[in-house]
Amino acid sequence: MSEKMIWNICELIDDVSWRQSGIDYTREKAARMWHDLWALLINTGCRFEKETLKKIETDRNLSRYGPQVDMPDEGHYTLAAQMGHVSFCGAYEHLVGRKPFITKGISYDTYMSRYNVHNNNRTQGRLAVGSEFVWQGVKVRVTSFKDSSAALVACAYHPTEDGYRGKIKKRFTITHKALTEAHKKAMEARHD
Repeated sequence: MSEKMIWNICELIDDVSWRQSGIDYTREKAARMWHDLWALLINTGCRFEKETLKKIETDRNLSRYGPQVDMPDEGHYTLAAQMGHVSFCGAYEHLVGRKPFITKGISYDTYMSRYNVHNNNRTQGRLAVGSEFVWQGVKVRVTSFKDSSAALVACAYHPTEDGYRGKIKKRFTITHKALTEAHKKAMEARHD
């Protein structure tokens, strides 16, 4: 789907949420509509070019619709990563200036991974908030990204009796470079 088509949808949503009479407009309702729109585009497999989100952000700032358009956030990136929506992930990474953190052995703690575009339980893909994987022999969960330093933050947790995560056991700041090097070492060890 082209930026123009997505922007037309954005204008339509803005028109419905703000300009049509009879709708009880609030900023919260509009934000929810935008959130749902981005999720719908991801869930339906809408194709995004690398520049799509960047162009929409630029156009939005020049448009009368500008302040009303909420751009996708980290939650949308997580949804796309879980579903294997590579083109949205690439567009979002371009928007925020992030390198893709790709590795093997990923566990997505959600039902959505069962409904990804591959229709199977993938274990290799992009790391996103909530993804679990093994780092330095410890199972960790991604909690955030530090795009300015090309790193992510992942935590290992103390187990609890009820099966939920307890207090943080150890916090890791993992750079893109460190993840790539660990992946290369694992591949070399397999071939030896």
